[in-house]
Amino acid sequence: MTTPPIGEEPTAPPGALAGLRVVDASTLFAGPMTAMHLGDLGAEVVKVEHPSRPDPARGHGPEKDGHNLWYKTLGRNKRSVQLDLSSEGGAEAFRRLAARADVVVAAAAAGLPPPAMAVFTDVRDLEGLAESCQRGRAVGFLGRTAIHPNQLDVIRAAFTPTDGEVAQAREVLTRAAESAAAGHAAVALPDGRFVDAAVLRQARRVIALVD
Repeated sequence: MTTPPIGEEPTAPPGALAGLRVVDASTLFAGPMTAMHLGDLGAEVVKVEHPSRPDPARGHGPEKDGHNLWYKTLGRNKRSVQLDLSSEGGAEAFRRLAARADVVVAAAAAGLPPPAMAVFTDVRDLEGLAESCQRGRAVGFLGRTAIHPNQLDVIRAAFTPTDGEVAQAREVLTRAAESAAAGHAAVALPDGRFVDAAVLRQARRVIALVD
């Protein structure tokens, strides 16, 4: 271990996640705390908030010297930007942030669209690209940035809903409409599975991609 010269502050070694880029678009506690821990481990974290409706954590809990302690804790090791995601410019800026990030933390209540995956840099490894896209789609990504024309067909095939997924989505929406017309609050499929709001949103998203 070396000792810094007199008058210089010791510097901490880079964290285990140094170089990782994180966009934190979540609110309140679970998402921001996840991003906080990533920042504690050295990741570069950018906190995204609405210009007039910031993270409610800013007003939650006790304050000291005019600063909210919850938000001060959850916001440590983060840079902050304000974006109105309902505006065209704000949505485009967020897409650019997300495209360059390794991790996007978002709350479902924010109504954000699923983020696109970052680029796959080996333009000749189409098999690896396909496998990577499949893994990304499985955890919620939708689409991917291409850096070469050869990648387009692979990306399109990976993120286009299958015939089976489209058929299932149409069935979900049909059953939901039938239940609503009959005045029923619950929606069930023929195989006995119940449908909640999240399943309905996903079904609408699938149909929007193919119609």
